[in-house]
Amino acid sequence: MAVAALITSIVAALVAGTSAAFTFWNARVNAARWRRERTPHFDADIEDRRSWYRLRLRLTSADPVCSVAVTLIDGHGISITPSQKGVDPMSTLPVRTATHGALQTGEFAMWRVDLDEDRAGKVTVRIESQGRSRRDRWTEVVELDVPADVLKTVL
Repeated sequence: MAVAALITSIVAALVAGTSAAFTFWNARVNAARWRRERTPHFDADIEDRRSWYRLRLRLTSADPVCSVAVTLIDGHGISITPSQKGVDPMSTLPVRTATHGALQTGEFAMWRVDLDEDRAGKVTVRIESQGRSRRDRWTEVVELDVPADVLKTVL
């Protein structure tokens, strides 16, 4: 009788341990899936406004974000213009970082940018966004085409 009770206890402990391990694994998988589903997505481009240019981000995912920050990582001859909302007035030139507040789905964040004549053809941009919680932080890196200098291509 004591042996049967011991075996039953061991089996119960194994079942409980397996159940706990499965529950932990399932929670991790669901948390990763939930985070992936909530990851913000942006359409980004550099828009040619004829006499000036601007970097545009449009939130395309369903969940809103509380803030967005962009950093120009790679691409010579491209910078964010100072003296505009979202640019730290104490930034050293060339300005490579700008911020924006909350965005809802379909809304834009925009910053005017300067393009030198000898600029790169592409720029790498890091987009950091913040959700409602402190843990809801996402980083996306995109490569954007830089508009060609029309005068150079014509002449």
